[in-house]
Amino acid sequence: MKLANIRLSLISSSLLCVLLSASGLISGCNSTQEETEAPALSDTDRNNLEKERILTELAKECESDNGDACFELGWFYHDERTAEQDYTKALFFFEKACRLDVWTGCSNAGIIYKEGLNTEQNFYKANSLFEKACSMNDGSGCRNLAFEYYNGNGVKQDYAKAIGLYEQSCHLKDGHGCTNLGNLYLTGEGARKDLKKAAAYFEKGCNFEDSRGCINLGLLNERGEGIKQNQQQATFYYEKACNFHSGQGCRYAAMDFEKAGQSDKAFAYYAEGCQNGNPQSCTALGNCFYNGFGTDQNLDHARMAYETSCSQNDGDGCSLLGFLYDNAKGVEKDSRTAISYFEKGCSLQSGLGCFNLSMHYLNGDGVEQDIEKMYALSERACSLNYADACGNLGNLYFEGIGVDKNINTANSYFKKGCESGSSISCYNYGNSYLNGTGVKRNKKTAKSYYGKSCDFGSQAGCEAYKKLKNEGF
Repeated sequence: MKLANIRLSLISSSLLCVLLSASGLISGCNSTQEETEAPALSDTDRNNLEKERILTELAKECESDNGDACFELGWFYHDERTAEQDYTKALFFFEKACRLDVWTGCSNAGIIYKEGLNTEQNFYKANSLFEKACSMNDGSGCRNLAFEYYNGNGVKQDYAKAIGLYEQSCHLKDGHGCTNLGNLYLTGEGARKDLKKAAAYFEKGCNFEDSRGCINLGLLNERGEGIKQNQQQATFYYEKACNFHSGQGCRYAAMDFEKAGQSDKAFAYYAEGCQNGNPQSCTALGNCFYNGFGTDQNLDHARMAYETSCSQNDGDGCSLLGFLYDNAKGVEKDSRTAISYFEKGCSLQSGLGCFNLSMHYLNGDGVEQDIEKMYALSERACSLNYADACGNLGNLYFEGIGVDKNINTANSYFKKGCESGSSISCYNYGNSYLNGTGVKRNKKTAKSYYGKSCDFGSQAGCEAYKKLKNEGF
């Protein structure tokens, strides 16, 4: 289990609400503009006047060495939601705020230099700014500097220094710093592997509202690594991550509730995960609407959920969207549109997309029949652990359809398909052992594979298992 570290964070501004409201971007901020009897202005003109007034006041305050005002200006010009976004201006005001000992200005100026946002990338300047922020007890500054020492960016790589800075960051209640330190102990990269320490730092990160800390702690609880296995606790931490607007946390919580058969909760968490930008949650939400799981069946809503996930490059979402068009589910049948979505899904590593696309080449449906391409796509789908593709390849090699008959190759695909969850593959592999086809005859092994086929929902597998069991195998 390898979990990515967060490198940098930007500090939000309390006055940004006012400025963005003046820009017409968000509502809910009180205006200080007095009403007059002048001709009525449009909302856009009024907002522009208010914005200009506020920016002018902040500029005067900044010129008078009010560091907080300088920072507010820097944040306004940095924020991508504003039409006036200008990293050069943002850097100017952040650096002035830093010189006036506003640590948020130091950290954010450091990030601009680190990322090379509209300026030459400069790790030395970035690190000096992070160091100053850290010296003023800014946890994010310590954490950002720790990351640079860990990776050797602009400084000599020094794991011990990185660990010390992460500890300082965590002590200053920077949740990201606690979680990053936990990751070092989790992976043993830069520190001696210690799952108990990892769990302790993840818990601190979670308590300081870092969703990654909550998720990582949930995973340790789920797997019983470093702490006693506790699925209920794992779900609790996934829910907590979701409360911190982590789409991934919402998805993990939803998956737990789905396994527990709590369809209403699963649906609700998939919906929240999708809203929080997790494309896999959107795909799962589409499945809920398609199957009527936790909600009424609604093919139109399923399509919209799949469209959302596909637009965010989730391969399965694209493939399932193609399935709707391929089978006229809530939309008119359109093979060309289906194929385009299968192609995108396959390119995004969706075994479902590759397999469905292979069937079009097998049947010449919407494309020119191409058996060679069908095999290539099926093999790719199987390598992506799409079980039906492996089973289908096994059948093709077993029967010698489009290729020379090869029982050994067929059995290898049946085995892989069974391992990936295909009931038919398990049943066919069981038949090979029952009849000694390509393998040494062994009814006990055959019974084992029939049992797996039964577990995956095959009635034929259940009956074959029962028959051998009654025979004493």
